[in-house]
Amino acid sequence: SPMEKAKTYAETLGINNILDVDTVLNSLKILCWCLTALEALARKPKVEEIRRLISHSERSYFKLPESKCVRMLRSMSSRAQIWQSKAQKALAGVAGGTEKFDLEFLNELMTFARQIPLTMPEQARIWHTIQDGGSRYCICGGPSDGSFMLGCDNCDKWFHGSCMKVNKEAGEALTKWVCPPCSTKVSESVLESIKAEHKAIAESKAGTATEPVPEFKPFEDISPHAPSLNSLWPPFGLRGSQKAVEAFGKVGESDSEDFVAPPVNRYHLVVAAQAAPPNNRTVAAGPNTQPRSATAVSSA
Repeated sequence: SPMEKAKTYAETLGINNILDVDTVLNSLKILCWCLTALEALARKPKVEEIRRLISHSERSYFKLPESKCVRMLRSMSSRAQIWQSKAQKALAGVAGGTEKFDLEFLNELMTFARQIPLTMPEQARIWHTIQDGGSRYCICGGPSDGSFMLGCDNCDKWFHGSCMKVNKEAGEALTKWVCPPCSTKVSESVLESIKAEHKAIAESKAGTATEPVPEFKPFEDISPHAPSLNSLWPPFGLRGSQKAVEAFGKVGESDSEDFVAPPVNRYHLVVAAQAAPPNNRTVAAGPNTQPRSATAVSSA
């Protein structure tokens, strides 16, 4: 990324320990983090996005000038975590259980979820469970939560593909399937033919991951008041500035294009540094200063 190259370029020139350079690199990391947060908060973000932002702010990649924004994100994450714990408990399977899930409580959870400004994966599971009437399935006694399921050709009962270790692609290729409880009841010849079909499909689909639970997206909640990131970067209106190009290198029209650092003669830098007044610059390696880590942070 351009930030990684800026750090490497500073190290190549031997100026990465200068306080001003360290401050600039830290400012770039803060800008990167803020723009990532702004992009996430312009809509209703996933809880995982907010937790990644919090994690990045706590890993000493950079130092924010104030922590109020992080405290707000932690509060959102904490509320989501409490709700997720209740949702997971409400959807917990009971092996061999037949009693339906408490639909009234599940509907209450969905109402509470709308008061949390985050999208949580358990919302999809609860929504599908309510749509199905709260019935229990599989040997785990769990709900029909939107994940891939297999129907037994012998007893007509349904089982989660994840519990049966069969992913969606392999399951859809089967012409017949018998659940484990029924496998002891069917004839040996039928069972052997089914096992052979399962083995052939498993070998042809080896390494395929289990199909995840579909994401619940009832609507796309994008704020009309959120500013466009294209208008905020490059910052301070520097796009197209000749002085900015001379100082920082060329910036492409696309935000993803890398900057092109202008060639620098290190000999001229050394001569200029020796000729500069001693009090003209404070060096970060001095006894009274401690530069922060210059490790680059990804904006993904």
